[in-house]
Amino acid sequence: MTNNLSISPLRTAISAQIAFLLTHADLKYAFIFFIAFDMPLNSAVRQCVAENLSLFEGKTDHLYLDNQGYPTIGIGHCIANLDVFLQLPMVRIADGQTATKQQKIAEYQNIKQKPQGYKADWYAAFCQLRLPEAAINQIHQQQLNKFHQELRHVFQRSRGYSCDFEQLPSPVQIALFDLVYNVGSTNLQHKWPKLHQAIKQQDWHEAAKQSSRKGIQAARNEHIQSLFLSAGGHTSPKLFAKQTKKASRHRRHHSLLKKTLSYIVNKGLLVLLRKVFR
Repeated sequence: MTNNLSISPLRTAISAQIAFLLTHADLKYAFIFFIAFDMPLNSAVRQCVAENLSLFEGKTDHLYLDNQGYPTIGIGHCIANLDVFLQLPMVRIADGQTATKQQKIAEYQNIKQKPQGYKADWYAAFCQLRLPEAAINQIHQQQLNKFHQELRHVFQRSRGYSCDFEQLPSPVQIALFDLVYNVGSTNLQHKWPKLHQAIKQQDWHEAAKQSSRKGIQAARNEHIQSLFLSAGGHTSPKLFAKQTKKASRHRRHHSLLKKTLSYIVNKGLLVLLRKVFR
């Protein structure tokens, strides 16, 4: 077990993440997250970010319009223009064959003209093309790499922060990944002055307050706020009361996993998970 688990803020962040996954997701995500925290810290943060984005952004293999009206595909991947869409390895839904340039142009123009404000699934009826899952995952990893570099560029000691991005508390790194993925690096860098000031002062209560966004799920805002609050290791993350419905087997495992959660986090006994998931 890595020594990183002995760090109080990280243990608190783990508790926050697992509590969220137990409340809002299938148990398989909690299992994946436990395994991730047996990895080095950077890998653990990356895995946590990937799971969060999959939950909040969803994974959609066809083109749709997000709540701002931008063409989007995959795990919240915004398509800046037609040229970007033409580079994607789209295939025809009907026969799985590679889509032609003309078919891609027709698909993009068709969806772009549809009204915004609907869920991603609503646009499926108008789509003739889809993006293979392997391509979705590859694009997602490329996006994570891109945003990681941009976060490292913004959050530097030389810019007045107490440390570089890699030295920020793990829950803060996770929260900032979610923000930059959602609003973009330029927006995050220039339009969130109060958040940046709070981070420079390591005022995590104020950072939690300033991280709130409009136009996203309330649960997403609450989760990111809880990550900032957990950074100091003093405030217990807010647990979400509403439970999702699960199959009978998952309900039994859910109860057992909740009872053993604190013990696993503090002792690092991942072997107990094998008993939970039998």
